[in-house]
Amino acid sequence: MTRSHVILIQACKFSLITEKYKERYPYPPFGLICLANILKMNGYDVTIIDLYLEPLSKREFVKKLTQSKRPLLIGISSYTDSILDAYKIAETAKEIYYDVPIIMGGPHVSFMFEEVMKDCYAVDFCCLGEGEPVLVELLEYLQYGVPNLKDIYGLVYRNSLGQCIANPKRGFIDSLDIMPFPWFSEKVQSIIREGEGFVFVSSRGCPGECIFCASRALSGPKYRCHSAEWLASLIYYYYKLLSFKMFGPLDDTFTANRIRLKKFLSYLKILEINIPWSCKSRVDVIDGELVEILYKSKCISVHIGVESGDDEVLKSIEKRITVEKVLKAITLLASKGIRAECSFIIGHPSDTLESIERTLILADKLDKCGVAISVMGICTPFPGTKIWNRLKLYELQYGLKIHTYNWRLYDLGTPIFSTNNFTLDDLRRAFFYFNYLRKTGQILPLLTKYNHSNYIKMIDDYLSIIHKIRSTNEDEVNQKNDV
Repeated sequence: MTRSHVILIQACKFSLITEKYKERYPYPPFGLICLANILKMNGYDVTIIDLYLEPLSKREFVKKLTQSKRPLLIGISSYTDSILDAYKIAETAKEIYYDVPIIMGGPHVSFMFEEVMKDCYAVDFCCLGEGEPVLVELLEYLQYGVPNLKDIYGLVYRNSLGQCIANPKRGFIDSLDIMPFPWFSEKVQSIIREGEGFVFVSSRGCPGECIFCASRALSGPKYRCHSAEWLASLIYYYYKLLSFKMFGPLDDTFTANRIRLKKFLSYLKILEINIPWSCKSRVDVIDGELVEILYKSKCISVHIGVESGDDEVLKSIEKRITVEKVLKAITLLASKGIRAECSFIIGHPSDTLESIERTLILADKLDKCGVAISVMGICTPFPGTKIWNRLKLYELQYGLKIHTYNWRLYDLGTPIFSTNNFTLDDLRRAFFYFNYLRKTGQILPLLTKYNHSNYIKMIDDYLSIIHKIRSTNEDEVNQKNDV
């Protein structure tokens, strides 16, 4: 028998502003799903409102809340670009359930909780980091008065004087296998059945130190992952239930633990799950052995974060790779017919117009060679990242200047800062060219008169190798077909 009802809401940019706004977001809110599963294990009835998957106007949102069972607690999760909309959600929910406490969490809140508590008085609590144990203990407090609020690590609250009190942070969940399988709504299940594929998250924490990413600060430097047994069981369960045609883990470093990867894939073979899949990896772990493992298991694409086409910039953003290593990794993948999906970022603090040009050249050539797809964003100083924590240093070092703190613009597509070496307009032009103009056949407009001939030759040399490999592979396939 369930004890009480909890409503969990995934905030979305422009939530509740207009009925016409519809943004298709292909992934379910795994953070809230994990929270919901733990709460259900503890006897709570949980409703998830995912405003990405189900965009609602304010009127529709109010109707959904009023038709819902009265909750003991309302939880809201938000990213940086949707935090202002999360405030509106909290305020709207408070108008309906004025005496129901609201807790807010997510990446932005974990680092900016003081601002959140100051700017949105509808928020009663903030959660720092992983929320599963925090929510369980908070619900126990709301029902029974124990434990005391000050003893719930990872919780931020207001005392009787209205002062913001932040408890010590809680340690990370070490063994993720204690978590139950994620349970997806009927709507998400129908999307998977219709051919979107099955996606999941199998780890937390990141061994990388990239200055533009807050993952390490949020989830810790230790790579914590579900076991191969847990993961294979998850795939098998949903494969039998939903009959999906492909799957793809969303982990940034799915291939980091090679022993787990081998065991996981061997279990899939035993379970006779022989379908295409894709994953994300890092350039510095891709070698011949890994590519062979991926190829034999029907992996069709690998996403890698390249981030820059300039070695000095790559060093400054602590990426631990070089352009040549990127090209070697893509060549290895192409040798087995595996497509590389490369993401780039322009406007790093150390970028110059010349280095941005090199990034555009590399991304453009990879995209047009037919063996890789390139996507490009603009460097954004999210709270919790090393960039955010080093703003004063970068101001002295590069003349970095933040031009806006309107969180809605922190969307990876809007320039936020300039330096002595580039302006906001420089970034707008480069971004607009790569994502729009070049698709109409327009030639890359160089930002400087710098001669990139040697750089272009290095790229072309690797691409010629890739083309030879592809031609050889195609000839072998044709010969087999002729036989």
